[in-house]
Amino acid sequence: MSRRISTCAGPTPFDRGRELGTTYINAIRSLYSVKLNLYRNVPDPLNGAHWPTPDLPRAASPTLLDRWHALTAVCIPYITTYAPITHQELLGAAQAFPDPAEGLGILYHLACEYEINILLPSSKEEPPDGPAESGHCTAFAMREGEKMVFGQTNDETHAEWEGGKWDCVVFLIKEGEAEEADECPDCMVYTHPGYPAYFGINGHNLAILWQYVNTVDADYHYTGGGVPTCVCLREVLKFRSIVEAKNWLESVQRIIPNSFMLVHPGVGMVDIEVRGRFHRH
Repeated sequence: MSRRISTCAGPTPFDRGRELGTTYINAIRSLYSVKLNLYRNVPDPLNGAHWPTPDLPRAASPTLLDRWHALTAVCIPYITTYAPITHQELLGAAQAFPDPAEGLGILYHLACEYEINILLPSSKEEPPDGPAESGHCTAFAMREGEKMVFGQTNDETHAEWEGGKWDCVVFLIKEGEAEEADECPDCMVYTHPGYPAYFGINGHNLAILWQYVNTVDADYHYTGGGVPTCVCLREVLKFRSIVEAKNWLESVQRIIPNSFMLVHPGVGMVDIEVRGRFHRH
């Protein structure tokens, strides 16, 4: 059983990522194996439409695994360019693997996996004999004066996550002197091991919550890549204010429609619906 709560401390994001990888390497490998076995047997629901790499050849009958590989390849440049803190944590986590290059490939894939997961038929269809096992994630925030209460559910199909046995809360703590400036504040994230974040809060009391906006059949456009959802959720926790976080979320190229809720006790809250470069508050 993986550790439900852990503290990963170090002077840089790379160091903290290395400790995270060491702590959760077995969980990361296990979740990646589950996803590989799942996606290799599922035909691409979009039948090759909106392919992430339109200029490269693809299988005549692609699977979701083929799409996952292609999407990951085009998202890596966005991660390295627009999410430097998250990327350093991924590079550090990869050092826990006997072959860091293999480990980094796994971590890049998991960072992009949610964008593939929502294409599974099970994520959209209600079974005829009752409600779906996985519902819809819900976030809320309320305020009374300077006080705020906020939270989130995480509704997912049990089999795809091994019954949730790996889910964890990770404290990423700056500790020791860094050779280079590290402006990223301490933060706490809830996540699946190997996924940068699902939601969390940082040392400046800036929190992010999130729900996918299910418009997959109408406007799901993968071509070209972008910053994956789980990377957005981690990277935004480097900021000190709602304004900084909002400006970053609106400025980067994203892949799928999401509702991001930013909460800052004593300051306020804002909900941003985003798809591509479109956004509304």
